Amino acid sequence: MKPAYFSLFIFLFSISFSAAQNCLPNGITFSTQQDIDDFSINYPNCTDITGYVIIEGNDIVNLNGLSQVVSVGNLKIQSCNSLYNLSGLESLTGIYGNLEFYYNGNLTSLIELSGVNVFGGNLFFHANSSLINFEGLSSITTAYSIDVSNNPSLTNFEGLEGLETISTDITIEANSSLKSFVGLNNLVSIGYRFYIIGNYDLLSLNGLESLEVIGETYSGGLIINENIALQNINGLSSL
Repeated sequence: MKPAYFSLFIFLFSISFSAAQNCLPNGITFSTQQDIDDFSINYPNCTDITGYVIIEGNDIVNLNGLSQVVSVGNLKIQSCNSLYNLSGLESLTGIYGNLEFYYNGNLTSLIELSGVNVFGGNLFFHANSSLINFEGLSSITTAYSIDVSNNPSLTNFEGLEGLETISTDITIEANSSLKSFVGLNNLVSIGYRFYIIGNYDLLSLNGLESLEVIGETYSGGLIINENIALQNINGLSSL
């Protein structure tokens, strides 16, 4: 009988393990704090969400109910003006698609994403008025594209020191307190285009000294426009 019991145990364990590894292929949207708090009750074995995870709503004050989540397909956090940090996402190690932040007025830190060591998509940061830097994303070495725009408290790119390549475009636009590109010190190549537009306090391109390539085809390029405090482009010495 022991082999039969043992086989049954392995079978049940395998079912549980499989359920924990893959769940919610069509994604999930959290619109309230109650949605967040109920996640572990409604999906007790769900650790790897293969679909799009959307978190949106001013009612959301913490993400502690998602502490079991290890990986997601895509992660979008938007219009969460009561969210000051990402507490609850410390177990997250993989984001296989995009990481997106829009209109989060009081979000100051991304440090809870420090465990993410697998990333496979785009980085979008738009209108996060309290975000100062990108501390917590240092394990990201490559991104398909990056768009950082209208983040008025952003002063530099500290936290993205691991970033080496961008496959297509990077857009840095209308970040009114941005002073330099410090934090992008290991960025070597941008596959297509680099836009630096309307960052009115940008003083220098310091931080881009390792950048060697922008656009490997004739249609790639560098556009620097309306950065009224910029004195020179000395930071592009390796380009």
